[in-house]
Amino acid sequence: MSASASASAAMIDSAPQPDSGSGLRFEELYRLRDVLGTGAFSTVREGYHRRDRSRAFAIKCVNRAKLTDEDAAALLDEVAILKELKHRHIIRLYDFFEEPGHYYLVMERMSGGELFDRIVAKAYYNEKEARDVCRIVLEAVEFCHRHGIAHRDLKPENLLLVSESSDSEVKIADFGFAKKVLAPKTLSTQCGTPGDVAPEILE
Repeated sequence: MSASASASAAMIDSAPQPDSGSGLRFEELYRLRDVLGTGAFSTVREGYHRRDRSRAFAIKCVNRAKLTDEDAAALLDEVAILKELKHRHIIRLYDFFEEPGHYYLVMERMSGGELFDRIVAKAYYNEKEARDVCRIVLEAVEFCHRHGIAHRDLKPENLLLVSESSDSEVKIADFGFAKKVLAPKTLSTQCGTPGDVAPEILE
């Protein structure tokens, strides 16, 4: 096993075990703290497990009342895909709670922010930094494709930096448009961000 594969396996093995099957409610297991971001029908907050406050998580709290049936189905598809993908350069979903008022996604906490914001702050990336980011993204995308999953919304805003000290250690996030590909040429929906999609998507 290569050094990178060993590191990836070690990270996966150290992941906390899911509690959603314990019969306890989310609020009995986790405590929410600061807001990290907000969306149309969700809020992402920092949170801690009540039995281990040394490890912070990013917890996406989705208001079920604001979801259409289509939105809810898309969210559950995203959860199923994230549960399947365990790679050191893909954001981890540690647990998922489906409760009457909310869905809760307990995810890996990334402290470096979006790659887009880092690029703006730095003004430019040197060749080595750009090469390192591309290598990481290509490794993660190849892993997704090997598992029959297309992300469909790759862009700097969906690449999260692991820490404030690194300009290139990123993980792919936001699998909201991702789909399981069951056969070649079966994806026909136009989706993604116009400025970042492949040209053939816009034809």
